Amino acid sequence: MLILTLLVFLMGGFSNDRPPCVCGKCKSNEYEYEEELTRLRNEQNRDAIDYEWCYRCPRCSRLWVARDRTYYRLEEGRLIPYQRISRWGRWGSAE
Repeated sequence: MLILTLLVFLMGGFSNDRPPCVCGKCKSNEYEYEEELTRLRNEQNRDAIDYEWCYRCPRCSRLWVARDRTYYRLEEGRLIPYQRISRWGRWGSAE
C-alpha cells in the first residue's frame, strides 16, 4: 500500500504521459492521438533524432507535440515549449 501511495502522490500517478492542457479541461489520458499529423511531421523530419507524437485536446482543440521529454504547443507550424518531465516523472515549466 505504501508503494502505491508513493506512485500516485510523488510520481504523478499511473497516467502521467502528458501534462494537462492549458485549458484545464483535459487530463493526460483524454488527449486524442493525431495519427495523420504524427506521420506527416515525422516524414518531413527524417533527419531528426527524436520521434514526435501529435495530440489534440478534445475540449479546446489545441494541437500538442510530444518529443523526447518535452511537450510542445503547435501553433502555425512552430513548436512552443510548454512543459518538460523531470527525472522524477513530474511535469514542470519548459522555460
